[in-house]
Amino acid sequence: LFIGTIPPEISQLTKLMLFDLNESVIDGTIPSQIGMLTALTRFHLGVNELTGSIPETLFGLTSLLSIRLHNNELTGTLSKNIRHLKRLRTFTVQRNHLSGTVPTEVGELTNLVELTLDRNSLSGTIPSQIGMLSNLFKLTLSSNKLQGTIPTQMSQLTALEILWVS
Repeated sequence: LFIGTIPPEISQLTKLMLFDLNESVIDGTIPSQIGMLTALTRFHLGVNELTGSIPETLFGLTSLLSIRLHNNELTGTLSKNIRHLKRLRTFTVQRNHLSGTVPTEVGELTNLVELTLDRNSLSGTIPSQIGMLSNLFKLTLSSNKLQGTIPTQMSQLTALEILWVS
């Protein structure tokens, strides 16, 4: 069990591939220096006490396969620069305080298998571009402020087994 904050000096671990501090007692913010970990494939900080926004530098780490930031106190919006994470398979940010819209650019993440955005304060509509995620197995959007209808393009999600939009 790790207690405390993530030191900015973490950026010196340039060969780091897996950063997993799930279910610890991490507080404070995610340092922007995390963007210097260019070998990182898995970034897991779920079930902690993190605050602040998801640093923009995280969306420049093009080797990432998995981002797990669920069950924290994160605020801010989801960056349109998520489009750069072409290899990303898992993106879990449920149970935070994220606001704004679901970026249409998420439709460019064609390797995505799991997208969990539930229990935030996301607004707007479900982007039709989600229908382009042919590998998507799990999609959770419930308990947000989303409005409108389920896009007809979502009928193209033939791999989808879990859909939660209540």
